[in-house]
Amino acid sequence: MLIVSPNQLHTVSAAIDRAYDKGIPVILFDRKTDSKKYTAFIGADNFEAGRAMGEYIARQLKGRGNVFELEGLPKSSPAIDRHRGFMAALKRYPDVKLVGRANAGWLMEKAEKVMDTVLARPAKIDYVFAQNDRMAMGARKAALRKGLGSMRYTGIDALPSPNGGLENVRDGHLEAPISIRHAATL
Repeated sequence: MLIVSPNQLHTVSAAIDRAYDKGIPVILFDRKTDSKKYTAFIGADNFEAGRAMGEYIARQLKGRGNVFELEGLPKSSPAIDRHRGFMAALKRYPDVKLVGRANAGWLMEKAEKVMDTVLARPAKIDYVFAQNDRMAMGARKAALRKGLGSMRYTGIDALPSPNGGLENVRDGHLEAPISIRHAATL
């Protein structure tokens, strides 16, 4: 048996195909690949998480406003699927605009630096959709440092750890993070 959690969508696809073709069961864990040759996937529905977040933000904005997206690693399946789901939801709300998108690599510190750069340019941003809670908190730190307290922040993961998504929602720093649970697909 081969258990794989590829960091990027394309990096190990050929090796997965070869193993599968030799009759070796292949389990993809947490992240997908562009190969269709696997026995099972154990992981979250990242498309649905992104779609749900897009619906939530659009409703909170009453169908009108500007959103900036912070993405994880751009070639990782969770980042790709979360963005695709988010955009699918926004198609129903033509007056909710995605005014920008940047890679923050799943990291709070990188998200803070990215938002420093973004906020140096004049642009009205109502919501920051971060593909995880840590990036949402990094964006919030940058905005508060610039005196921009009216922006709202959402993330995905809702970790119950200290300084995680659930704690930050409780404390009023983030809104409604989506918790994604693992499910097996055979």
